[in-house]
Amino acid sequence: MAQLQVIVQSPIFVYAVLIIAANSFTVPVFASTFHSAAEFAATKSDNFTYLRVAPSESAPPATKQLGTPESPLVVKVTPELKSEAEQAREENERTAKGEFDRWLTMSSVATSIFTAVLGFFTIMLAFETKRLRLLADKQSEDTRESLALTKRSADAALALERPILVIERISISPLGGGASIEIGNHGRTPATITHDCLVTKLDHELPSKPRYPLNTQQKVLNSRIVDPGKSYEVARNGGPLQDDWELALANQSILWAYGFVEYIDFLKERRRTGFCLAFCPLPNGPMLKRSDGDWVLEGPSTYTYEIAVTDQGIPERLEM
Repeated sequence: MAQLQVIVQSPIFVYAVLIIAANSFTVPVFASTFHSAAEFAATKSDNFTYLRVAPSESAPPATKQLGTPESPLVVKVTPELKSEAEQAREENERTAKGEFDRWLTMSSVATSIFTAVLGFFTIMLAFETKRLRLLADKQSEDTRESLALTKRSADAALALERPILVIERISISPLGGGASIEIGNHGRTPATITHDCLVTKLDHELPSKPRYPLNTQQKVLNSRIVDPGKSYEVARNGGPLQDDWELALANQSILWAYGFVEYIDFLKERRRTGFCLAFCPLPNGPMLKRSDGDWVLEGPSTYTYEIAVTDQGIPERLEM
């Protein structure tokens, strides 16, 4: 008895009793093994708290027997017979549900077909949109080309109506007596001459960019009007020296004559016509006169041009 009291008074036994008591609904073996109720009396000592368990005189609970007619394990249910009205109602419900399911299936099939057709036409619409875009781009390109062609045609028509200045005659004295170039208007409208320039130079070749010294340029006083079929003379005093002529006649250098004529056309636009000529002596020997030879259009392409001029006198564009 003393040993049992020591075991009961140990803290480990107290914790075990508490855990078993808390889980007694899942461990029925504990109830059948211990047929006593625990009476806990808490007493305090220096280091531990003790519990005293007193035996109980109550009998173990009786186990209820199952599987008898009074307490069966399986309940037998007898179906209740339905009336004709209930059976007819259920039949109508089954028929209505079947009809609804049939219409739902047909609706789903129709929706699937419509979705497929819609997808097909959407794809066709995408291809058609792309084709229309390509056609629109081509039409836009054709329109731009047509506008450019129209502009070129208009420019060509205007060019035919503008004055056309052509060199008709050139006369340069071999002894420095002067130089003159006669320019005729072969266009359909008059030209109002405002400036002219004439440069004579002896050199093997000309620079790529023309240079017009200020002493070779001249402003025409009172603006000379040259009607179609009429001519205008650009004249300068002086001219090539005797040594220059001898070198040109001996084909040791080239005698050049270049310049420009600036005018106002019928559209009140300022324009400039540039020209360049080279003297080619006749191949019959040096005993001929110094003036024997031909003046031909030669030189870099930048010397022969037709351009529009701004108010500042700077060319806008070059028309070759």
